[in-house]
Amino acid sequence: MYNQARLTTLTVLFIWLGLFLAACGGQTPTPTPRPAATNTPTAEAEETAAEEMETAVTNAVTVADQALGAGNIVTIANVTSDGAGWLVIHAQADGGPGPILGFAPVKPGNNENVIVTIDTAGATETLYAMLHVDAGTAGTYEFPGDDVPAKDANGSVVTPPFQVTIPNAVTVVDQDLVEGTAVSIATVTSSGPGWLVIHAQADGGPGPVIGYTPVAAGANTDVMVEIDTAQATETLYAMLHVDAGTAGTYEFPGDDVPAKDAEGSVVTPSFQVTLPAPANAVTVEDQPLGEGHTVTIAMITSAEPGWLVIHAQADGGPGPVIGFAPVMAGENSDVVVEIDPAATTDTLYAMLHIDAGTAGEYEFPGDDVPAVDAAGKVVTPPFNLIVPTVKLGGTEELGAFLVANNGMTLYLFGVDEPNKSTCYDECAVAWPPLLIAEGEIPLAGDGLTGELGVTERDDGTFQVTYDGWPLYFWYEDEKPGDTLGQGVGDVWFVVEP
Repeated sequence: MYNQARLTTLTVLFIWLGLFLAACGGQTPTPTPRPAATNTPTAEAEETAAEEMETAVTNAVTVADQALGAGNIVTIANVTSDGAGWLVIHAQADGGPGPILGFAPVKPGNNENVIVTIDTAGATETLYAMLHVDAGTAGTYEFPGDDVPAKDANGSVVTPPFQVTIPNAVTVVDQDLVEGTAVSIATVTSSGPGWLVIHAQADGGPGPVIGYTPVAAGANTDVMVEIDTAQATETLYAMLHVDAGTAGTYEFPGDDVPAKDAEGSVVTPSFQVTLPAPANAVTVEDQPLGEGHTVTIAMITSAEPGWLVIHAQADGGPGPVIGFAPVMAGENSDVVVEIDPAATTDTLYAMLHIDAGTAGEYEFPGDDVPAVDAAGKVVTPPFNLIVPTVKLGGTEELGAFLVANNGMTLYLFGVDEPNKSTCYDECAVAWPPLLIAEGEIPLAGDGLTGELGVTERDDGTFQVTYDGWPLYFWYEDEKPGDTLGQGVGDVWFVVEP
């Protein structure tokens, strides 16, 4: 019974202990507070910050002296920009950056070998590579405006100077003439203002100047030069000259000497041109018959080798052939043609023929037919043979004396008075006077130093005089060179010039 009571007491104690523990089991113990963390940097953090500061972008431009590149470009070795921007090339003015010649965009960070095309017309030997920001409309260069010059870490505008050399050079290709009178030079690069001069070929090299035009400093493209096609050869030379004398005035021979390239050689490339066939044409003037019974044709342009043929007049147009001479292709000046004096007429025709048969042999009628001009018409201008009324003749015995246009000897009558004939009736039959139509002016041939005139005879006709002496023929003279009237009656004499 004692043991049972003891057990009951222990059981009650355990129950009370369980209830107590249950009541306390839902509470969480309060944690012990920890010290707050501080912002003191560690050594590692300090090192990282320092590296970031070292790699921060600083605006900078690196550029070297250089020759102007093809296409009028300059190359900037390195551009470092703290944002999107522009690399701007300035000419020099007053010792610093002047007018803008060109620009190119740059991206943030490093930009290597930035190429900028410049306007060489305003280029100077010293240029400036200036970095600008792109602060306005992105990708649009706006200066003056928002895209102001960029500055470096010291607050200075980034704009290093550099020297540029423009090499003299000419590029030209073989070609046809432009509109028949000009050549086109593809590119001309000049270190300064100058001239592009076209030379014809002579002795295997540059010969006569046949055209020129001014060129600006730098690159010039598609340069047109009007040339004298009459002097043009199939091979031409495009020579660059300086403009060292009076600006804008071509002076060579003179100050505007040929320009040289980097190797010291004259810049003068050759090129081939296809020359158009010349238009057939003949230019001739009225003229007296020349020495040796010749006429002279001032200019003949022939598309091919041919003949200049002189025709007498018949039925108002070209008639019998009275002389011919060969002509070469191209221009022929002062072509002399011997003609048959017995077949001459007052009006003659200078007709161009081709040489289509045996070369060098005149064959007409035959293959050497008349040539035609651009309009398809036969080239045959007329001209008048100016026959002098009095000209110079002579013999070995008597020397020089006056003759008529037919070659017959002329005489003076020693008893005549100045400008007054005394020879009439039977005298005039034996000594016919040299007559001329009323109002006609007598023409003097070459070599006459005296003065021809006209006097009216008593019968109303008009007689030619020389220094006042009336002129006569002698009826016994039969052919040119006869002087049978010399000394007759000691009053009739040949007339010395």
